[in-house]
Amino acid sequence: MRVFLTLAYDGSRFGGFQQQIHDTNTVMNHLIASLKKLNINTTPAGAGRTDKGVHALGQVVHVDLPEFWSDVHLLRTTLNQHLAPYIYIKHITPVEHTFHARYSATARQYRYLLNHGVFSPFLSPYHLFYPTKPSLEKINKALECFVGTHDFSLFKKTGSPTTHNVRTLFEAHAYTHKHLSVFSFKGSGFLRSQVRMMVAAALAYEKGVLSKEDLRAQIDNARQVFTGLVSPNGLYLTRIYY
Repeated sequence: MRVFLTLAYDGSRFGGFQQQIHDTNTVMNHLIASLKKLNINTTPAGAGRTDKGVHALGQVVHVDLPEFWSDVHLLRTTLNQHLAPYIYIKHITPVEHTFHARYSATARQYRYLLNHGVFSPFLSPYHLFYPTKPSLEKINKALECFVGTHDFSLFKKTGSPTTHNVRTLFEAHAYTHKHLSVFSFKGSGFLRSQVRMMVAAALAYEKGVLSKEDLRAQIDNARQVFTGLVSPNGLYLTRIYY
């Protein structure tokens, strides 16, 4: 039986999501180790990668279960005992055998949080503290430029092993929630560090460091004028759409 697992995890505790050879402290490494303790030896597949320090509220993984694991409620409870306290399985759902966590996805959603409140070392792994609240009117003017289908070659971290860089952004906007500025992005997919660079570019535009012409030139691949990144701690993979 194939199932998909919806995961939440504290990215500040791991070296990223994807399984790695030289760093066993990743979300996938811990998940695989926990599955093996329950005699589930098939390799899970994730919907997408998150870098070191990036969190998730709705990461999705699929895995094929042996016949003796038909009780998915018991499986969820047992796995969560092994994965606590920094990884939590929210749901386990049976799916068709053709379902694939990555290739069946139609969209992905990320949010980035700026905290304008009093600094707290206990919250700093989860928010980017940003004392001056930016003009969301200006921020949203910048974010509008990203909506649509573009070649985002100049909005990815160098060394990213992607074969093509065209992605479609369905939504990109920012809003206020209490003492936070929240950046929200929904797209067909994202390149490595693309969201962090788009947030940094929007903040640079708001400050007057980047013009809209500069921003559009980089989106159109005419020239690269900006390579800044915000830190990963404020970034959350919030939902995978199917």
